[in-house]
Amino acid sequence: MSIVLIVEENEGVREYVKDHALDWGHTVLEAGTGAGAIVAIRELQPDLVVMDVELPDMCGFDAVNLIRSDESTANTKVIALTALDSEEGRSKAKEAQFAHYLTKPIIDIDSLRDTMHAHL
Repeated sequence: MSIVLIVEENEGVREYVKDHALDWGHTVLEAGTGAGAIVAIRELQPDLVVMDVELPDMCGFDAVNLIRSDESTANTKVIALTALDSEEGRSKAKEAQFAHYLTKPIIDIDSLRDTMHAHL
């Protein structure tokens, strides 16, 4: 069973992703901030992180850079899930080494599932 951390400040979106991830057989952890995500990743070592880019305390790109700079978390797979649907956002996500870039709203839940499973 895979452990998935969902990092999203919007509780409705977080619950939506969580409910589906649970249905797909994953153990789900949650964080609403970048700082909370970094602590959870260091302490709990999830198999995959699904992270919003626009968090209340820090930019998701900055959070991933901090994750990459720590030897104990550097190889953590992180998928961006964001409303920023732009080439600039995709470029920044690639530079920050997100494993994948998905946009909200989540219209095709099968695409989220397939993307998550491809990185587990």
